[in-house]
Amino acid sequence: MKKKILVVDDNRLMLSFMIDLLEKEGHEVLSAEDGLSALDILNSFVPDIIFVDLIMPKIDGERLCRILRTRPLLKNCFIVVLSGAVAEIGFDHLKVGADRCIAKGPMNAMKKHILSVIKEAGSETDQKLSTEILGLEGVFPRQMTKELLVRNRYLEAILGSIAEGVLEIFSDRVVYTNAAAEFLFNRPQEEILSAYPPDLFDGAESDRIKILLKQSRELPGEIGFHHPLSLNNLMVSIRCIPISDDGTSLVMLIADVTRRKQMELKLQHSSKMEAIGTIASGIAHNFRNTLAGILTNSQILQMNYGQDQKIIEVVQRIISSVRKGVQLVDGLLQFSRKQGKKEFESVDIAALIDETHLLVKESFGNKIKINIDMDRDIGDVTILGEPSSLSLALMNLCTNAYHAMPDGGELTIKTECRVNSVLITVSDTGTGMDSETLQKCFDPFFTHGEVSENTGMGLAVTYGIVKSHEGDIQVQSNPGKGAVFKLTFPLFRTSDSEPEDSDEQKNQNQHERSGLTRGGGKKVLVVDDEKDLVNALKNLLEFLDYNAVSATSGLEAIETYKSFSPDIVLMDINMPGMNGFACAEKILALDSNAKIAIMSGYDERDNLDPSKRSMIAGYLTKPMSLSDLSKFLARWS
Repeated sequence: MKKKILVVDDNRLMLSFMIDLLEKEGHEVLSAEDGLSALDILNSFVPDIIFVDLIMPKIDGERLCRILRTRPLLKNCFIVVLSGAVAEIGFDHLKVGADRCIAKGPMNAMKKHILSVIKEAGSETDQKLSTEILGLEGVFPRQMTKELLVRNRYLEAILGSIAEGVLEIFSDRVVYTNAAAEFLFNRPQEEILSAYPPDLFDGAESDRIKILLKQSRELPGEIGFHHPLSLNNLMVSIRCIPISDDGTSLVMLIADVTRRKQMELKLQHSSKMEAIGTIASGIAHNFRNTLAGILTNSQILQMNYGQDQKIIEVVQRIISSVRKGVQLVDGLLQFSRKQGKKEFESVDIAALIDETHLLVKESFGNKIKINIDMDRDIGDVTILGEPSSLSLALMNLCTNAYHAMPDGGELTIKTECRVNSVLITVSDTGTGMDSETLQKCFDPFFTHGEVSENTGMGLAVTYGIVKSHEGDIQVQSNPGKGAVFKLTFPLFRTSDSEPEDSDEQKNQNQHERSGLTRGGGKKVLVVDDEKDLVNALKNLLEFLDYNAVSATSGLEAIETYKSFSPDIVLMDINMPGMNGFACAEKILALDSNAKIAIMSGYDERDNLDPSKRSMIAGYLTKPMSLSDLSKFLARWS
């Protein structure tokens, strides 16, 4: 019976022998010199039998057999491996999907076996599987061939074990792929081989690959190092290296740079947050100066027109607005971590969660279901921190979750005890965030909600609080799938605790909290480059019965100190020309017993080096109320 036969062999003499033999037997015969050409022929030709050599360029026989068995149209095709290498490698043709295997040898012996398998392919017994290699009786293993084959398998093993994906490309078609490439493309070898490389990528990435292939005909090319390509949710960079003079053969190396880019993005984000923090702290300082002027002048109005109820009402509204402004500045400082370390103490995590639970339960109503999942060991866990700040951080996360669930949902607070840390997870079932929002959610003033319900400072403040407690905060979210915030804090060891205040100190603190203390004519020098603020402070000091004079620069302050000999100097830290510390140093050189208190928009005592810390008698944070000023001067003057 006439059959349609395809012969695939890179040896032209062998092809001539096969074509001549099979055509004389009355069969229709087509031939190909490599696996890639064979696949092209098979797009329009469906043979009954395929003879395949093992050792070939551009997709070898073993890979070709595997590909053939994935094609539905070739399901019933009879595949015969015809190779001289089978004697050296102990080849099992059944593992690659072939039906029979013939060893190349003397022509007469091969002819007999070839005609035999053709006859078998048309019989009812062709379904019987056999591992027998026909024709071995006339073939002797060749040591050189064996060594070359072993070497080839050794090199393939190396390529198969490297982390980079490797594709060999001939005439814009893939003829070799390693295991790493299969993993990166998330496709089996059979789908990758013979494919046009750009077709393995999606959308715009496909166009980038087309350009790369065109540019790499003569010189190596690379894309994706700075702007990675997207491949199955991974980020990759790709190099193409020409390996033939005519540019038809290339090697494509595909590197998974996902982790590197994530680390780069994390570093960039940290740098950005640090830069924003620096800017925020500068804004906060200047804003506090402005608020200090407003508050001080408001208090002067209150002192001078205390009998006029209408004026007092206006003043009270001004003071209320100043306090809101101070809260906003505090948020900026919490974010930038420039607020100075407050008095840290042992904080009971379980109590903190319980307190937060009560607050949100009362505030959020019934449309939000609140789940609390406490680790059974959480009762023994404490961290070192400032309770009100930690409470604020948790409340901000809960409030953020509330706004993300306008139609109701579930809020879950979970704790997990670890060896040296505690993990607090706050999750919701709300609207979630896209990747762009996720990257900016900790930025100050960033909000994707309504301005009326969200100032954009909540998450920024939380970020600053967590970092100031030497903790870490991570967020995971997808649109429509809610958000998960994970806060990690180091555990607090009891041995690290600080001694409590003595009874005498407690009594002193209580005394300081009561009433306004008069100055009794003590001398105060106020130094600030803001003229309006320094004059307002001078008026407040005079109201408190202090003898106050002012200076608006470091040089003026030094000259005034010489002539005035104050009991204490209130010195702004940030002044043009000579700053507060430089001025303090010169005053102390004149009078080693001078008392100098620093005024600043933020408390950075903990960030001062010892030499600067030793210069100052105290620290005042702007804006300060009349009561704050009175208590401070009573203690230090």
